Amino acid sequence: MKYIFLILFSISVFGQEKFKVEYERRNFINLNDPNPESKRLRQEMFSKPKYIALSVDANQCLSKEIERIDNSQGPKYSMKVIGGFKDLESFYDFDTNSKIIMREMDSKLYNISDSIATYKWSITRESKKIKGYDVRKAVAVDANFNIEAWYVPLIKSKCGPDEYNGLPGLLLELKKTSLKDENQYTTYKLESILIDDKLKLQKPAKGKVISTSEFDKIEEEYYQKIQENINKKTGVNKDD
Repeated sequence: MKYIFLILFSISVFGQEKFKVEYERRNFINLNDPNPESKRLRQEMFSKPKYIALSVDANQCLSKEIERIDNSQGPKYSMKVIGGFKDLESFYDFDTNSKIIMREMDSKLYNISDSIATYKWSITRESKKIKGYDVRKAVAVDANFNIEAWYVPLIKSKCGPDEYNGLPGLLLELKKTSLKDENQYTTYKLESILIDDKLKLQKPAKGKVISTSEFDKIEEEYYQKIQENINKKTGVNKDD
């Protein structure tokens, strides 16, 4: 009776279409630093974990980074980056093959609308367990990275953290490795899955609504301004 109950419970849980998933994301890089202690500290800073919350409602999902309090001991390090942008929320609708990315750049918000572009996944026969879930391995290659993903076929969702999606089951774990240096890679690992029958997704609404091509033009102009400001401060004339 115990095993029958567990089977029925699993079917009931996995039959739910509304749930929340949390992932840990880490970036690992190979730094060329002659000072061993400086190299160690910088690598620790870059590999500091970040956490992604994925909310799923059938064929719609919303992915965003969440803040967690850092209670670790020792000195804290930070790095200021000039320029760049940050994706605050990513909304995917697989029924309409559309996505909306809420992106911040130069203290301005943009809602970037586009179609969903998924990786060309190859499903392998390799399997394992992740926190009690039976998962299958899928692989993909793009211009710069090898991607290894593990998904659970029993949870029928094409969703995953950030832009990693399109598998025949919820993505639980992923590793993206640089083709140029295998010591540079990014990992996503499952933290938790929580059923939420009352979950209601809201599309990103703040910011200017534009297309990807329109944002690319704005980004190009933004970097041109940054370079011009740098040239002014350093006394460099771009026409020289």
